Amino acid sequence: MNKGFSRYLDRLTADADLPAEEEVAHVLDRIRAKEDLAGEDVSPPPQKPQTSRKWWKPVGLIAACALVAVGVFALLPAGDKSGPAVSSGPLVYAAEDYGDVYKAITAAAESKGSDYGYYAVEDSGMMLEDANGAAAPTADAPAAAEEDMEMPTSDEAANATGYGDAPTGTEGPGGMGGETEYSDTNTQVAGVDEADIVKTDGEYIYLLRNGHLIIASAKGAESEILSNTELTEGGEDTYEYYSEMFLSGDTLAVVCDRYEWSPYVLDGGYWGSADKDTVYVYFYDVSDPTAPALSGKVGQDGGYTDSRMVDGVIYLVSTYGVYNYYGYVEEQPESYVPCVYGAEDSSLIAPEDISICEEMEDTRYLVVSVISTTDQDVLDTKTVLGGGDIVYMTADSLYVADTVYESNTGSSYTSDQYTVTEYTEESNTNLLKFELTDSSVALTASKKLNGYLESQFSMDEYDGYLRLVLTIENWGYKVYRDEKYGWENYEWQDDDNVSNALYVLDGALEPVGRLEDLAKDEYIRSARFDGDICYFVTFRQTDPLFAADLSDPTSPQILSALKIPGFSEYLHFYTEDRLFGLGMDADIDTGGTRGLKLTMFNVADPQNVTEKHTLLLEDYYSEGLYNHKAILISAAKDLIAFPVSGGYSVYGYDDDRGFYEKGRFDTGDWYGDTRGLFIDNDIYICGYDTIIIVDMDTLGVIGKLSFDAGNDEPVLYYEDVEVEDLIDYAE
Repeated sequence: MNKGFSRYLDRLTADADLPAEEEVAHVLDRIRAKEDLAGEDVSPPPQKPQTSRKWWKPVGLIAACALVAVGVFALLPAGDKSGPAVSSGPLVYAAEDYGDVYKAITAAAESKGSDYGYYAVEDSGMMLEDANGAAAPTADAPAAAEEDMEMPTSDEAANATGYGDAPTGTEGPGGMGGETEYSDTNTQVAGVDEADIVKTDGEYIYLLRNGHLIIASAKGAESEILSNTELTEGGEDTYEYYSEMFLSGDTLAVVCDRYEWSPYVLDGGYWGSADKDTVYVYFYDVSDPTAPALSGKVGQDGGYTDSRMVDGVIYLVSTYGVYNYYGYVEEQPESYVPCVYGAEDSSLIAPEDISICEEMEDTRYLVVSVISTTDQDVLDTKTVLGGGDIVYMTADSLYVADTVYESNTGSSYTSDQYTVTEYTEESNTNLLKFELTDSSVALTASKKLNGYLESQFSMDEYDGYLRLVLTIENWGYKVYRDEKYGWENYEWQDDDNVSNALYVLDGALEPVGRLEDLAKDEYIRSARFDGDICYFVTFRQTDPLFAADLSDPTSPQILSALKIPGFSEYLHFYTEDRLFGLGMDADIDTGGTRGLKLTMFNVADPQNVTEKHTLLLEDYYSEGLYNHKAILISAAKDLIAFPVSGGYSVYGYDDDRGFYEKGRFDTGDWYGDTRGLFIDNDIYICGYDTIIIVDMDTLGVIGKLSFDAGNDEPVLYYEDVEVEDLIDYAE
């Protein structure tokens, strides 16, 4: 959902002139569900095709009106498709010098038309100063390091190693001579931490809120706020957004997006803006939680994409766009090459560290850096001109996928007074593989795949193979042109081809096995891998949960396909033979969504997966639908918890009772970004400006901490929208 629109919806409940809060809340839930699941994925009218263009994938949740059969599943060789499912050669090539980079960027810009690039985005070459306020680095003269910035003062946990438990850590000795048990961020891969807005070491809770770092002691009913540090703000024409953080020992690494802009006039009188995105990692010493102190920072050009951490080493990924076509100067690589800002100096990324995609969606760099939280410095950086935004990482490999939408010109013929040209479009994935050490990153393989990935959970590496599930979408249209009168008309074809596929790739990203033509006319909504088994959900009117056997990488097989109403947006192994799904209920005839649902699947026999229990909720929205880090799950603690609009819900589960509500806690939080965690026998619910402490046995509130989260009046981006219009839209 558009973030500005979301903030406007959140603000509505505080307006005294609006309908009752309960009614508005119901409307907002309906809108959020509709926006996230169907609203923004609307097919645009056909446009005159270009070589490559963005196109929002349609989901067709409401328009479909017939029950779709699961279809026939067969193992098909690549030659059985009309086009190759996997490209035959590498996707990228190494740049020999900056001249290669310049040629690739200008060629890509020219292919998009003469007006491409009137407005620069993240163009460091047009900036007079770099992000540190020093002279911008050039190829011959790296910038000097920034002086320490004045700041107000005020264990890495392992991922889940078994089924059902949230990622947990221990810190001991704790009270009564034992160890403290605590949950950590819900992550995808064991031992690979993911940044989030809340972290804990079992003794303290660290929370990012609106540019504030809040640190609280975690002592149950005796907990207290120890410090509330307002993080630095940029100066004039600079905006900083502190998004996520890692905790490694006594070091808190906070990820910050910094955006700067400076207007100028282009040749010919066009207005431009030398805009610049830089992502920084700020290191704070939190050994004294009452007075966190800035101890260092590093950064790289581009907007923050994602990150991971293994054993105190951060792997930071950013996307750096260079769109100021008229500002490029071949002899000045600083005008089109990203910079890295180390602890001691700043420099352009060297040509030998740059790779170039043969086919680019647009002129974006993917920048990957290795950062030590111990040395508080950048150890290595590689970049690929071509972009990417879906990140999956193991302890040894980093995969980055970029979805591209391509248009191809077909036959042309005459019909009556029209010249008719046929076009086809398809979604593809550019996939990059990096090998990692604790001090280096190297691009080792690349491949182009047919189809697009739903999320990071659509990828999994196991026994040296990468397994992926993708939705393949091909569609066509015709352009009717009247040459005499010079006008055009467009006609969409009715035979759009939507299906799904499972690929198995070796270490060089070469295909060794595949399943194709799965679940025709449906879209993948979620996936989870468990060793040799892959579970994935597709949806149009019903929710087929597929189980695929990958024990033979060269011959994957579908074992079963369970069809139930609705779909699961997130899958999580609760125990060894129980798979939990958080998703939406849906009308079996129309596919229209009706509210949240919890499902527990019995996966003891992958050839006969069954629905053990399902609970339909009155809520229509949860951040957990699209952000796994908002979900807290622990079978050992009998916990399944997640935020809902205005509150936080805690459920339990057993095979006899099914799901049962243990408690619902009003956070008064319509801003999102609510997190829950447990430390020993207490649950801490971290809302926008409160931390609610709950006894896990009684589910009674034993404490509540309040803090100033800064600006508590959200900007109204849609002030002209009336409540009645929102109600009509929701219905």
